[in-house]
Amino acid sequence: MVAAVSSRPRKQIVVAAMVLCLFAAGPCFAQSFGESVFNYFLPLKSIESITGPIFPACGVGSTFRSEFLAGVSTAEITAVKLQGANGMERELREFSHLDQAPLRFDLAANLRCWRFGLRGKYSNFTARSKYQNLASLEITGLNAGVDADLVAFPWLTIGAALDVSMYEPRFKGLVRDTIWGDFFVDVSGEKPSTVGCYIRYVPPEILNCPVHVEAFYNTPLKGSRKTSFGIAASFRPQIYRFDLACRLYAEKTFLNFKTPPDVQFDPFAPGPPLQIWTMELEWANYGLDFAVYF
Repeated sequence: MVAAVSSRPRKQIVVAAMVLCLFAAGPCFAQSFGESVFNYFLPLKSIESITGPIFPACGVGSTFRSEFLAGVSTAEITAVKLQGANGMERELREFSHLDQAPLRFDLAANLRCWRFGLRGKYSNFTARSKYQNLASLEITGLNAGVDADLVAFPWLTIGAALDVSMYEPRFKGLVRDTIWGDFFVDVSGEKPSTVGCYIRYVPPEILNCPVHVEAFYNTPLKGSRKTSFGIAASFRPQIYRFDLACRLYAEKTFLNFKTPPDVQFDPFAPGPPLQIWTMELEWANYGLDFAVYF
C-alpha cells in the first residue's frame, strides 16, 4: 500500500518532464517536428521544389518584416465617358474640360509574415475641371489588401492578392452638351473589390545594387468593375532591415460603374430625362515611391 502511494508522484514527475521536453524545445525542433508530420502525409521535398520552403528556417516569428512608403505619380486620363440608357454618350474630358494629367499622392504600409502580407494604402487622386467648380472626378480613399505567396524562392515570388477599396468613385459637375445644353450630374459607384496575381523577380545584382522587378494583374470581384495591371522596378542599396528603397512603376486602370437615376440630377436644372448612367474611366499612372524596410 505504501509503495503504490509513493509511485504516483514519481509517474507525475515523468509525465511533466516529457511535456517540458516537448514544448520547451527551440523553433528548430518545432520546425523539424512539423516537417516530419507534414512529410508523413505528403512528399515534402517534391512540393518544396515547386513552391519553395514550406517551413521557415528559424521559425515564423523571424520572417516578420514591414514596409512603409510614400510616393507621387502623374496620371494620363485617356477616357471619361458618360453613357445613358437611351444611348446618349459624352466624352467628359472635352465637355467638362477635365484636367487630363492630375497628380496622385500615396501613403502605404505592408506588413508581412512568412508567405502572407497585409497591405493598406491611402491615395489622393482627383481630376478637376480647368474652370473652377465646373466638374471633378474623385477616386480618393483607402484600399486594403492581403497577399499570399504560392511560390516563394529567394529569387522568385508568385502569389495571389485580394483588394477591397473603402471609397466610392464619383463624378460630379456640369456636363456641356450641344443637344440638352448644360446639365448637372452626380454619378457615384460602389466600392470596388478585386482579386488578382503578382510576380516578383530578383535578378543578379546590377552595379552592386540589388533590384527586383514586380508585375501584377487585378480583375473585378465585387462592386464597381475595376481592372488594373502594372510593372515596377525597385532599387535597394542593401537587402537587410532598416533599408531605403526607390520604386519606379507604371500602371493602367479601367473602372466602370453605374448610378441609380434618383440621385444624379438637380431636379430644378434642365437636362435629359432621368435614367441610369454608366461611367467608363481609363487612365495610366507613372510614379515614384520611396520606401523604408524594417
